[in-house]
Amino acid sequence: MNNRNNNENGINNLYVGIDVGSSAVHYAVLNENREIVHSSNPILHFANPIGAIHEAWLEITKIFPEENIKSTSFTGSGSVSFPEVMEGSTYIYDSVAIPRGAEVVMPQAQYIFHIGAKDPYFFNLKEIYKKKTIQ
Repeated sequence: MNNRNNNENGINNLYVGIDVGSSAVHYAVLNENREIVHSSNPILHFANPIGAIHEAWLEITKIFPEENIKSTSFTGSGSVSFPEVMEGSTYIYDSVAIPRGAEVVMPQAQYIFHIGAKDPYFFNLKEIYKKKTIQ
């Protein structure tokens, strides 16, 4: 994903999503308009997810001022306890994060197949009262 200039609209309110998988850390930065403004290749963590998260955070804060990051959310079974030790962060279950992420990158999606190392998912998405729901 290409990086965008920090002076563009929506760069003052940023939201970081970090997925800690069994072998790699994936991450993306969204602006207040729910547009992806930064995403890199996953970082293999070799059983050191904290080190990979640190590496990702250093990359993100080289591109964007840390004070512009309003929220950081984690997903993935490897990060369920992170909000207990990382003040201000949240944890979101994969079964919630995956459909929400699909809505950002492909709002017209009706089906999602996710084959993770630990848990595979199939989602059938329907729109009810103008909101995407899992069926």
